[in-house]
Formats: sequence, structure tokens, C-alpha cells
Amino acid sequence: QVRGGRMTCGEIIGLGYVGVRSPAWEAWRDFGTKLLGMQLCRTSSRSLGFRMDDAVHRLLVREAEDDGVDYYGWEVADAKALQ
Repeated sequence: QVRGGRMTCGEIIGLGYVGVRSPAWEAWRDFGTKLLGMQLCRTSSRSLGFRMDDAVHRLLVREAEDDGVDYYGWEVADAKALQ
């Protein structure tokens, strides 16, 4: 709900981060950097992390046998919104 041009507590402000899994996780290196325009910021032997601002990462892709979403992280106005 918006009041006076501002969102009230309990509202989702935006998508903060996403974690996905993929058997083609290495293909995400080009997809994330060249198509999405994100910076490759974190790698391991089985995962890639991407950022687009000062957050540690906004997208994390890990190797897996299937494609899917592992987690979403939502941005909210304050701690009260999480209750």
C-alpha cells in the first residue's frame, strides 16, 4: 500500500537477490556479463556470483543436475516488515 508517496511497512520494495541452479551453469558466465550486463564477482569450482551494485552479489548460479530456483531475497522497508 502506498501512502503519501511512500510504501507502508510489510510491503516488498524489490527483489534483492536470486539463487538458481543449472546443469549449464558455466554458460551463465557469458549470459550474466554480456547479456545482463552484470559483473562477475564471485566464482568457485561449482558456482558463479554476479553483481550490479555494491551488494555482495545479486545473482548466484550453482551447478546442479536440474534447472530451478533455489531462493529469492526480497527487499523490504525495515525489520518490522519482516514480522
